[in-house]
This record gives sequence, structure tokens and C-alpha cells, in this order.
Amino acid sequence: MLQDANLPSDIQFRILGEVDRSEVELVLLGIHLFDEFRKSLDVPERPVPLVIHMDSDLDRIVLHNQRRYGWPIDTMRKYWEDRWIANDKNEFMIHALEPGEQPGSRSSERGIGSIAHDLVHAALQHGLLGISTDPKAFERYKGIDEPRWLSEGMATLMHTMIVAEERGITYSDARIHWVSFTKDADIPLRDAEIHPANQPSGVILRYDRRQIIDCTYRCGALAAELLASHVGLSKLSNYWMELETRMVPLRVQGDRGWTEAFERAYGMTVEEFYELFEEHRAAGFPEMDIGQ
Repeated sequence: MLQDANLPSDIQFRILGEVDRSEVELVLLGIHLFDEFRKSLDVPERPVPLVIHMDSDLDRIVLHNQRRYGWPIDTMRKYWEDRWIANDKNEFMIHALEPGEQPGSRSSERGIGSIAHDLVHAALQHGLLGISTDPKAFERYKGIDEPRWLSEGMATLMHTMIVAEERGITYSDARIHWVSFTKDADIPLRDAEIHPANQPSGVILRYDRRQIIDCTYRCGALAAELLASHVGLSKLSNYWMELETRMVPLRVQGDRGWTEAFERAYGMTVEEFYELFEEHRAAGFPEMDIGQ
């Protein structure tokens, strides 16, 4: 296990197999940038460490995850052939390259942004909600039909801010592709609340499945930016602190208790925010002051 003085105390890093050194450096840089950003938002460290596993052996990763989640081997293998990173509660799995190996089909996802994105999830949803210490909290959280655009949008906004300077680009340049996509797609934000794969049976999607998935990240990032312009970037995490107080008792699927947490955290109802977002879209999504 790699646990040096440069790692935050709530993150552990374990390496299995022969791993390309550049992979290790990439993850360490992602952790460092994330930790500096987290401190600027005054987000506390997790009470239980997040363990990052980096493994070059795909078969070992597939077997590990199959045992952990109970998914069929074929399903798990297909997932990992397309992905190189996954995060769930207290564990981070990374399918690393062997020394000298080329990324191949996974090349488009490899980068600090992917690492920072999932670290934001781990710090916010999993850390602030107490999921890392209470096993039942994870089940309660999964029972709340929280909008996917909100969690993925915040993670996308924050990971973009984390890596923009490292990549030598401005935040203004980084957000351009969100704007162009969201103008063209014209998908209402409310239609990105639920992932297409989790829609109830019989529901006919009004938009292309891939477009809805993309909207959860890109429309969601612009929505998170708009929220930050109203309450300040450091206050975005208030939503999860408010949600945490509403996660007792165990929720049932279909519960929209998140709307109460949203209103308390941001001072407006979800419906009011959806209207505000469409006004923002009509204005061309001008960049907002979010207190960077």
C-alpha cells in the first residue's frame, strides 16, 4: 500500500501487479489537485478512508467486483472493457496500464479529470452523507430519486475547475463544450433527473438515450454553475448536508425527499430553478460569477 506524507489522511492507495509509472503519477496528481480544491471549499475529510485500488490485471478486477456486487461475470467484464475507473462508497477501482501498454479503447477517459470527478463524488455524496460510516445510509440514499443532473453536474463542474489550470486552459474555455451541447440538445433539465437505464418499465423516452446521459453531465454542469452564482461555490455542498438530515427512515424507491433538501440548501424550489435554468438557456448561458 502506498501511503506517503503527500496523500491526504482519508485516502489510501494500493497497487497490484506491474503498473506503468505514468499511471501512478496521474492518480497522485489527481488526488493532490482534488485535495487542494476541497480545502478551498472547506469540505471536511471523510471519516472513513477511501481506498484506491490500482490493478493492471483485468481478470482480477472483474472477479473482485463480481464478488462485491454480485453482477454476472459477462456484464462486469463488458463494463470494465469500456471503463477504467469506478467509485462506490469506500472503494475506488482503477484498471491501470502495464508498463509500456497503450490505452487502446479506454484512451478517451484516461486523465486527471476522470479521477477528480469520482473523488468529488466520494467527498460529497459518500462523505457528507455519512455513507462511509453507516452501511444503511447507502441503502437509504439509493432509495431517494435524487436527480442525476445534480450529482453529476456538480462533479463535472468541480472536476473541470480542478484540472483547467493543470491543462493550461481557462475555466471559460473549458465550459464552452457544455454550452454548445446544451444549446443544440435542447433537453429540459427535468428530463435528466433519471438515468435512462433506471426508468420504470414502459416509459417511452422523449429524447435519444445517449443525449439524456450526456445532458446529465453537461446540462448538469451549467445548472451547478447557475446554482453557484446564486449561493456561492462553497455552498454547493450544503445540499448533501441538508439531504443527510432527511435520510432517516429508510426511503422507498420513488421518494422525492431530495426536493426539500434542495429548497433548504438553495432558497428556491426545484420548479423555480427549472424555470430559471430555461431563462439562462434562452440568454445563451452567459458565464456566471461563481466565486472561484
